[in-house]
Amino acid sequence: LMQRAKPIAMLIEMVKKNAPFYPKIARVKQTNIRRSLEVSIMDPHIGLITHYPEGDSTQTLESVAELILSAIDDLVMKAKSFGPFEEVFMPFGNDFTHVDNVFHTTTAGTIQPESEAWHRAYVHAEAIAIEMVNRLRNVAPVFIYEVPGNHSRMADFTLARLLKAQFHNCDDVKVDASSNPYKFHRFGSTLIGYEHGHSVAQIRLAALMASERPKDWAETWFREWHLGDQHRKGSSKPSMLEEQGVSIEYLPGLTVPNEWHRLKSFNHQKRGAMAFVYDF
Repeated sequence: LMQRAKPIAMLIEMVKKNAPFYPKIARVKQTNIRRSLEVSIMDPHIGLITHYPEGDSTQTLESVAELILSAIDDLVMKAKSFGPFEEVFMPFGNDFTHVDNVFHTTTAGTIQPESEAWHRAYVHAEAIAIEMVNRLRNVAPVFIYEVPGNHSRMADFTLARLLKAQFHNCDDVKVDASSNPYKFHRFGSTLIGYEHGHSVAQIRLAALMASERPKDWAETWFREWHLGDQHRKGSSKPSMLEEQGVSIEYLPGLTVPNEWHRLKSFNHQKRGAMAFVYDF
């Protein structure tokens, strides 16, 4: 095992030494008001290719890139009046890509016929992910949390590891690319949890947060889970609930409704991305 571990350790060191360097950004001096900005881009499904009329509209790799980046720019602009922000944080993953392998299937093996070539979609997703972080970095130091989805668990995990390597020498970007299936972010009196929304029953999430983060639980007043998966605000069971002081919210996705959505009449949910401003 030691012999096998040695080349892996050497590879990791090589990646660290060759990670790009990012110049420091001059930050606006913080006032006595401390604010944090969350930007949530849920379920973009990069690599999903669909056309009208079987889908609601046309989506290509180029159009989804433009949509994601314009959503970030729009949310940052709308939140600007609440700043300056001392940090920005973003859940990453949540079915960032549409399929998980060269066979055009989800992680569980469900075939996705409306998918771009896996390698091409992955390379585009890589470029989009890096640009997302660069744009948020212009606002404030950034925290990224990888959240595994049900479509592309392995692809999204490796993309998060790539982001961690890409910004290894960047002091104001921190990437949590661990294998933990759920993540947490604490800002002052607020604690936010992330899970994709397809694995843990909503009624269990309050206890899960308290068990996973007992110290943060004891020191915070406002606690929420932000979930994806449903491609809409809320879910059917119920649309939004608060259990033991913890709000459970499903956030809308940016996915273009494809043929499957239309066949199931799921195509009239409002697409979107959301941002949240928190006071310390």
